[in-house]
Amino acid sequence: IDSEMLSRIEGAANGALLIAGERTGGDDMSFSIREITDVAVRALSPGVNDPHSAVQAIDRLSVLFATIAAKQLNHIFAYDSQGGLRVAMPACTFATLLDVCMHPLRHYGRGDVAVTRRLLYFLGDLGHLCNDRHRVDAPERTHHILSHLSQLVLAAHATFPSNGTERRAIDSAAEHARYLIAAASHGNDVISMNEMRQTDPKARGPAADEKNNPHNCRANAAAEWLREGGKIA
Repeated sequence: IDSEMLSRIEGAANGALLIAGERTGGDDMSFSIREITDVAVRALSPGVNDPHSAVQAIDRLSVLFATIAAKQLNHIFAYDSQGGLRVAMPACTFATLLDVCMHPLRHYGRGDVAVTRRLLYFLGDLGHLCNDRHRVDAPERTHHILSHLSQLVLAAHATFPSNGTERRAIDSAAEHARYLIAAASHGNDVISMNEMRQTDPKARGPAADEKNNPHNCRANAAAEWLREGGKIA
């Protein structure tokens, strides 16, 4: 390689690097997730004890992950003109990004019903977005979401008494999340809980009076999917 070519390579390499004093959320999705998660964790600390702020932080995570769900998070490979691999750039996987927020929030939020329920709704919404049969990575992402959902329910069951209102509230939220995820795999439009309450104040959730409540008819396929074991093709 002559000096001119070496200079061009050096300039291209330097131009591809961004040097800054600190990490920023605009260039690093995992950093944004960690920042928001840290806000929620601090709000749940005994010295602060502000679950409302933690729930608001989870709302922010929900918006951020709605954007992430639409992205293909693939590793980047660069090849030369002869087809030889020259550069491999590993990307943060969807599972890694979800783990960044879910592991600490499940640990520190397990004793708060409002936080646990909001996390379950977050997973249900995210699963509904990811469980698209047209996506190649749908099974992998959906299984990871369901794994976090199960871990969250197990942690709550270990914390709250089986006959308490807290356990029933959490189980209801978990059931709703599973219906959202299941209905997405069947290509159904899912009526939200708020819409159901507006049209039928007696509706308690997706499983309430399923055979008699017309507002639940579009979730029947999801219910059947769950009864069959909830397997994803």
